Amino acid sequence: MANFYLDSDEIRNILQNAGKIKKDGRCIHCNGTGYQNWDEEGNDIKPGKRNTTDRCDGECEDCEGVGFIGW
Repeated sequence: MANFYLDSDEIRNILQNAGKIKKDGRCIHCNGTGYQNWDEEGNDIKPGKRNTTDRCDGECEDCEGVGFIGW
């Protein structure tokens, strides 16, 4: 049996392009992006990657960066 590894970006891409994921399967914490961003103090958490230099970002802890939960 072959072993392989997919990171969260590759899994998210597969799910988004499969055309079989219902909208209710999208993670509500990151809005399906797999990422969240926050201010320098760790407050004001928003979905998606940061769009300014005064914010930080990272993979969503609720869906572990996949963007979809609750099948």
